[in-house]
Amino acid sequence: MKNLEFRYYDEVTKQMVYSSEFDWPNEFNRLSRFFLKAMNYAENGVQQSTGLLDKNGVKIFEGDILKADGYDADNNGYDFPAGEVAFDGGEFVLFTRDPSWPCAALACLDKKEVIGNVFENPELLKQ
Repeated sequence: MKNLEFRYYDEVTKQMVYSSEFDWPNEFNRLSRFFLKAMNYAENGVQQSTGLLDKNGVKIFEGDILKADGYDADNNGYDFPAGEVAFDGGEFVLFTRDPSWPCAALACLDKKEVIGNVFENPELLKQ
């Protein structure tokens, strides 16, 4: 089965804590220990890896802030504003503050680039 990878933002140390990949379901006990620790330090929950890499080879997680390119219904190129990665409706999506493109499936975007995350760089969403 697919390897799973998670992270959480430790409010005490102000750093991201990453799991190594978990071989599900063979490493259930190790995964349980990670989540028990996260319950004590992660006020904002745990984020899962999307399984995708950005254009620089960086793993993309829920809570990451991305810039990306995409296409409109007429196949015209579109430069998406920075947005937050989330899991919604059964898929990973990019939520932006742009009213003309409020949401897009990550799988439909090109040239994805992680520029930060909502815990350490929330100001990037205000630009």
